[in-house]
Amino acid sequence: MVDHDDMEERLVRILKQEGLLRTRPRSAPIAYGLAAALLIFALGGVTGSALARRNSLEALLDRQEMSLPDRVLLMQRAGTAYVRAAHQYAVSAKSVDSTAVEVASRVLMGAANAVARSDLDGGLTPRLVNVLTPALQPQIIRY
Repeated sequence: MVDHDDMEERLVRILKQEGLLRTRPRSAPIAYGLAAALLIFALGGVTGSALARRNSLEALLDRQEMSLPDRVLLMQRAGTAYVRAAHQYAVSAKSVDSTAVEVASRVLMGAANAVARSDLDGGLTPRLVNVLTPALQPQIIRY
């Protein structure tokens, strides 16, 4: 009676001796898996970064092919970003900084003028300009 297990072992041993059959180190599949994971991670980072840049406020402001409802949403998003930035500054600042006051005033004045030029204000801009103009004038300190 022929023992198949014994024949198989002999055949494997002979093939190994001839160099036709080699055992693969166990670390190779782990290394390939790690390399694949790193590649996927890197591709995800590049793709995410590209999408983030594409959807940034700056990129959206440069786009010409936006619908009117999308432009309204962009105005809201930009306004919300400005308000959040001003709030974060106010929370972080220990005291009022004249540069920050100047920047905030100029931005508000610029926004008011842009809205007025576009007739989007319903007559509100002249009143806003009257309120903001004194804040833009240099203050004279008397001793």
